[in-house]
Amino acid sequence: MKLSWISLAIASVFVVVVGCTPPAEPSGSTTGTDPAPPKSTDGSKMATVDFEKDVKPGLVSFCTPCHAGAEPQEGLDVTKLTGSEKASFAKMGKVVEAGEMPPEKSKQPTAEERAKLAEQLKALSG
Repeated sequence: MKLSWISLAIASVFVVVVGCTPPAEPSGSTTGTDPAPPKSTDGSKMATVDFEKDVKPGLVSFCTPCHAGAEPQEGLDVTKLTGSEKASFAKMGKVVEAGEMPPEKSKQPTAEERAKLAEQLKALSG
């Protein structure tokens, strides 16, 4: 009889412990977690880029002297961009990053502003 009571006690403890343990999530599961944000070229996490909120203000600030109005240079009016011009964003990101734009005679972004704008433009390019 002692053996049956001991077996019953051990089985009860096992059921309580196992029953209180949350089930393991399948490997690769992201249940309960947010997907990782995109990473920037320097490996740091970069939030999703919003064209209207994040990019357009920088373009308007540094690019409208030449790229807006009745006759914008290269036919590019940054005030009319909608956020869907992926090929344009790729090219713009490259010239901003290389320091080719804005031209020397124009208002210049700080190094940090330039890097951020170039990174955001590249992110929008797909």
